[in-house]
Amino acid sequence: MPTALPHFSSLLRSQHNYVRAMPALKFQQNLRQNPCPDPKRTHPGLVLRRVPSGTIQEDTFLRHHERQIMKRTLAFVLTIAAAPALAQELGGTFTGTLNGNAMTCQIWPTQSDFLRSGNTMMVSIMTNRCEGIEVQGQIALSFEQTGESIGSVEIRIFGQTDGPDLHSNTDTGATVELLSADEEADFLSLSGEMLAQVGPSQDRGSTIDLSAPQELEVRFSGAIGKLDF
Repeated sequence: MPTALPHFSSLLRSQHNYVRAMPALKFQQNLRQNPCPDPKRTHPGLVLRRVPSGTIQEDTFLRHHERQIMKRTLAFVLTIAAAPALAQELGGTFTGTLNGNAMTCQIWPTQSDFLRSGNTMMVSIMTNRCEGIEVQGQIALSFEQTGESIGSVEIRIFGQTDGPDLHSNTDTGATVELLSADEEADFLSLSGEMLAQVGPSQDRGSTIDLSAPQELEVRFSGAIGKLDF
């Protein structure tokens, strides 16, 4: 009597056991079914190193890899923290008096900037709402410096709860004196003084009514960024 042929499921189990007992063959079969790109082709110059799984070498390799990641992360954080220090210190203060009333204003960094064109530097500074002024206005100051000469001074106190904006400019005797100015890369650190008589204007400072002027005396210091186009 002829020998009975083994059942198909038995053949599958036999093949499965054979493959399980042969890791190299299983790897080859998986590779044929799911081919992956050769890392030496996708990353020229890459040197591959085999690390046996579940061994002391593997544990050491993983710890080394983790340390490398931590070092790179720490270096990145330190770079962000250190670059550039001035960017974290933009701003400053205006302190002085308006008509004899003390006031303090904080420079508004995002609304203040400077621009250099050849030998001329144009500066524009705006403050947040001032403390000490009864009407709680803001101050905008702009001027140009060419060499050692400062001109084109414009001053505006605006945002008051009552009354028109107050203005002054070079034509009405407003002056600015820079006590220090240190330009580095995209930042300008400066300090100075401004003196002016301010009065109301109905046409944005083109004509200023100084029939009853108010005395403005301010010292300012801080750092501002370069104007970006």
